[in-house]
Amino acid sequence: LRVDGERVRAGTRVWIRKEGAPVQVAFDSDRSSGNGRAYLDAPAVDMAGWASLLRYAGVTAESGAGRVQGWVELRKRRVVLATSELKLRQVGLRGAPLAGSGSAPRLHFDRVEGRVRWRLTRNGWRFDAPQLLVGDQQVPQRLDGLVLAGGQEYALLANQIDAAPLFSLMGLSGRVDPGLRRWLSQAKPGARLAQVTLAGSRTAGMHAQGRLGGISFL
Repeated sequence: LRVDGERVRAGTRVWIRKEGAPVQVAFDSDRSSGNGRAYLDAPAVDMAGWASLLRYAGVTAESGAGRVQGWVELRKRRVVLATSELKLRQVGLRGAPLAGSGSAPRLHFDRVEGRVRWRLTRNGWRFDAPQLLVGDQQVPQRLDGLVLAGGQEYALLANQIDAAPLFSLMGLSGRVDPGLRRWLSQAKPGARLAQVTLAGSRTAGMHAQGRLGGISFL
């Protein structure tokens, strides 16, 4: 740790278990403005060991191994930009328990690789995936160029998507309506989307275009 007036710089290596590999973190910030940068490198992460911290919207990452790197920018003590490089294998996700049954749905990906970026925008947030492979080890789904945006304005841009894993992922979250979650779990819906452009706002409505095929559900 080094402090030079308002500037604070720190570096650390963190183990969550003695036998696990460390996570390395570097941090550089200005105390008066709240601006700064951080870097994280987990060269041999075991996601099972970090499961207690890897939770969002009721979804927990309970297994997976590989490398994760992340770069973060802060403005006025808020994260405004985060970029990650991922190379993970055998990723397992556990959802919130389903109402009435108490069982927790699960989702598994053989492979998650790519470079992704999340940032705050004037009216919300935006997620870009310049490179992203998800799914089966031999024939993964390529989602290069995927764009998602949310907030006052929202958007989805994608060349081609197999929507079945996205439906399953949505069904893990405890923030989704319980009836819809139960249907997603039991009906296992699927569809293929191509050349999708969807955009809208809370005040101006929505427009969308693209091709939809291979619609199925049990």
